[in-house]
Amino acid sequence: MNKEKTLQLISELIDKGANIRVHMTQYDESGETWRKFTKEEAEEMAVSFQKALGAESIEHVEGELTNNFTVAVNDITAAFSYYPYMIDDLTYEGAGESA
Repeated sequence: MNKEKTLQLISELIDKGANIRVHMTQYDESGETWRKFTKEEAEEMAVSFQKALGAESIEHVEGELTNNFTVAVNDITAAFSYYPYMIDDLTYEGAGESA
């Protein structure tokens, strides 16, 4: 992935008023192992985005499966999901593998 080019394109989209959605639920620790965000990690990322976007607040939403910290400004929304109960064997319908 070309991070520099990706950031440049995102910047251009922001300038054009594009509707941008960022949703993070897990990350790849080693190139092979996916790990779900903890509540603390999700909140930390939301706070970082809040500062970067100049958002006034962070919304905390509790769902059936995951909870989210969401930050929104104009047409940019960033949601950081975490599992309140770390479920290792959860399978998503149609995904065919554990998340």
